[in-house]
Amino acid sequence: MELLFICSGNTCRSPMAEALAKKMAPQHDTSSAGLYALEGERPSAEAVQTMEKEYGVDISAYRARQATADIVARADLVLTMTEAQAASLSASYPQFSNKIHPLVKYAFGKGGDVPDPYGMGIGSYIDAAAELEKMVAAALEKIGS
Repeated sequence: MELLFICSGNTCRSPMAEALAKKMAPQHDTSSAGLYALEGERPSAEAVQTMEKEYGVDISAYRARQATADIVARADLVLTMTEAQAASLSASYPQFSNKIHPLVKYAFGKGGDVPDPYGMGIGSYIDAAAELEKMVAAALEKIGS
């Protein structure tokens, strides 16, 4: 199973979700990308710090990448951080819309978004990562990991 997590800039939420999924289910190929990512940008310092201190995972070497048709095509399941991102991605790549889902809806069967911690301080990153941990675990359980 190839999992793809999508957020806006691919420097906070989606790399944290990717790292959590890799830790929880290393048997899957897991990656992330951003709708508006600047190729090669480093993850935010707060995301790096949160993942290292809270989860023992080093994401400092990660580099952002833009969501493209090829990246989306390779994934078996695409999980976005917001409902709007899922809608945007599905509109851009309608041929893949059946495998594009908001993470909250896929994990818990309800609407909602993963709050964006960007620029909000370390506490917001810790809170976002804790929410992501629950959502990623539920999503992995749903796919049978």
